[in-house]
Amino acid sequence: MEKSIELGARAERRNPPYPSALYVIRDCRREETYGDAETDIAAGGSYVLLAVAEGEGRARVDGLTYALGKNGLLAAEPGQRVTLHAASAIFAYYRLTFSAIPVPALEAGGAVAAPAGSVPSIVPSGPLACIPFSRCLEVCESVIRSGEEADEAKRYLHHVRFEELLRCLIEQNGGGSAESASDVRRAVGLTIERLKDRYMESLTVSQLAADARVPAGHYSKLFKELTGQIPLEYVNGLRIDRAKLLLRETNDRIHEIASQVGFASEFYFNRRFKQSVGMAPGRYRSQTRRQPRVTALFMEDSLLCLGITPIVQWAHPAWGTQEHLGLAGVPTFDVLRDEPDSLARFEPDLIIAKSEANGLGNHPLEQYERIAQTYPLAHRTREWKLTLRSLGSLLGREEQAEQAIARYDRKLEETQRLLSAPLRNRTYACLRLTAGEISVDREYSTPFLNGDLGLEPHPLVRELIFKAGREAVSAEWLAELDADYIFYTFDKWHEQGEGLERRQLLTPGWRAIPTVRSGGAFEVDFMVWMNQGYIANSRKLDDMVRLLK
Repeated sequence: MEKSIELGARAERRNPPYPSALYVIRDCRREETYGDAETDIAAGGSYVLLAVAEGEGRARVDGLTYALGKNGLLAAEPGQRVTLHAASAIFAYYRLTFSAIPVPALEAGGAVAAPAGSVPSIVPSGPLACIPFSRCLEVCESVIRSGEEADEAKRYLHHVRFEELLRCLIEQNGGGSAESASDVRRAVGLTIERLKDRYMESLTVSQLAADARVPAGHYSKLFKELTGQIPLEYVNGLRIDRAKLLLRETNDRIHEIASQVGFASEFYFNRRFKQSVGMAPGRYRSQTRRQPRVTALFMEDSLLCLGITPIVQWAHPAWGTQEHLGLAGVPTFDVLRDEPDSLARFEPDLIIAKSEANGLGNHPLEQYERIAQTYPLAHRTREWKLTLRSLGSLLGREEQAEQAIARYDRKLEETQRLLSAPLRNRTYACLRLTAGEISVDREYSTPFLNGDLGLEPHPLVRELIFKAGREAVSAEWLAELDADYIFYTFDKWHEQGEGLERRQLLTPGWRAIPTVRSGGAFEVDFMVWMNQGYIANSRKLDDMVRLLK
């Protein structure tokens, strides 16, 4: 009898066989941003899960910045604010919001007590693992579909799938010790911040992990989640950036600079520097101390922002040159007709190539590498801020690049203020008119109109945004285009005769477009609007004020 009483007392001291809270979905939606756009997300009193479906970006949560790529997953706890920064032309992600509802305690005799006031965090803020990632995307799609279900049982089954996802996240990210996992990430983040002052020291992963009190293997994993790089790559990046400054601003010898920034030998420094910058330290110093002779076809906008006049400019047999850049006295290179050897007579120090077609014609890079040092960009030049920063870093003009971006952001903010009413909740279409057809531009205008100004693509346009290539739209499609604004430009590619593309404005099909009839269609300059860069986009902002104010 005494034994039974003892067991009963022990049972009473156990935790209840249910969690202190239930987790309920509040909302789930797929969202997209374009170009260099930035988005603020306030978690409020809920958790937020962000699952990246396409593109690349960065997220800042509570002072820590995380790299986010395709199949990346990020969590924010209640009360936190997330700032998302798109780093690719299209950045698409699912945003799943859920809340914790405290569970009332069951007292002896079946009475129900008031629920607890606070609920322990169930998932830590920051990047999370989810293997396989397809499970996360499937749950997000399932939750979105559940909003269309009238059947209560089916909605419950969708919610069960969400609970299974939570179980997976708890098991793969700290075994349920969310508070501990969050503290570990913060500790690793602090060591990363301190590296900016310690990069010249001889550091090992074991030392850094010991500082954070994290096992070395787990430290490296969290380090890459936070920065997108392994520790050695990140530290070498800090060292190279400092070395570039010293090469430009001092007369120190190269072996002295190598030692100052933390490299054990000049040989290893030279190798790392060339891998990172694309040229040896000595060549970098000589090019950044004088006006370099640079060819950067279709990136002349960025060169001018950096205070560099290109020695030759991009030209196209149908589209001509970028007249808005004011390079009338600069020789041209026809990207479809000229051969690589014709660049040699301009004696370039550096040839910068973009990744898209027509950047250096249809010739392989090897033909240009025989002429001069050739540096291919790893991203599309539609991402003009990335291009400007890349060229600024390569040419030792990072400060000029950041100043130009800051000037543009101020001008964008002022334009948004002036046009707050005309831009609010408006839709748009950007059309290219040739002599034989009308097509929708989905590449060059989307980052500006949607990403910068916040205009929404008309539903008919949105259906085409993610399709590859360019194709003509039908008269029936145009007849349904009731966007608030149409921005149209004349494309001379494949034209049948001088000025024939303007006859499109006289056709019944054009006049039947609802937006044209309502006076919401505006002509814009082709090369300005089918281009990306500080100068081109600043001109677009001027156009918007002129057309809509």
